[in-house]
Amino acid sequence: CEMAMLLSRFAIPCSSTRMEAVNVSEASGPSLRAGRSPLAGLRAESIVAAGGALRAILIVERPLATAIQVSARRGASARVAAAIKSALAVMPPDTPRMQRGEGVDALWSGPDQWMIMADAGRAAVVETMLREAALGLASIVDQSHSRVQIGLSGARVRDVLAKLVTIDLYPSMFAEHDAAMTVLAHIPVQIWRGRDADGVSVFEIAGPQSYAQSLWHHVV
Repeated sequence: CEMAMLLSRFAIPCSSTRMEAVNVSEASGPSLRAGRSPLAGLRAESIVAAGGALRAILIVERPLATAIQVSARRGASARVAAAIKSALAVMPPDTPRMQRGEGVDALWSGPDQWMIMADAGRAAVVETMLREAALGLASIVDQSHSRVQIGLSGARVRDVLAKLVTIDLYPSMFAEHDAAMTVLAHIPVQIWRGRDADGVSVFEIAGPQSYAQSLWHHVV
């Protein structure tokens, strides 16, 4: 079958490909087509390769989603983690990892801090649940519209990332659901490894929306 690919400048192109232009916002879901995407209007080179081993890298902007930052107050980290688990049925990790739950994920974003992520449109509900559960124990801020998230996958994905970040992403060092805070071309980002898809590693990068176009250009 055919697969649409956004070609990174670091990838090795296939010989049996045809090129076409695609609008990034049109490839990222209905919520982004509504004009809220920080990358709306950009165009990127697209590769379509038929069958066989794809040597390009798939790079896509993820649809906007709920992202609630939770910062525990001094000495309250364990109680805040327990409150999050009680409210959302997901236990926030105490090491740099992503903990997946039923429709809600908890991403470590620093000591005693987590980014709680869920489907788009759930920000108000998730924020209310967190405020009620961790009342007086944590600062809670909705960052759903302040971030941009880019997904990367493919056989050469580590070759791309090795030129952009200074952390070791080798599989034995950066396993599925591992996470890190780092910089990408001087842009502060969170990077984590998702669940492998068809034996291919998947990485997610989230950064400030104000740097969205710079982040995209550095990656692509």
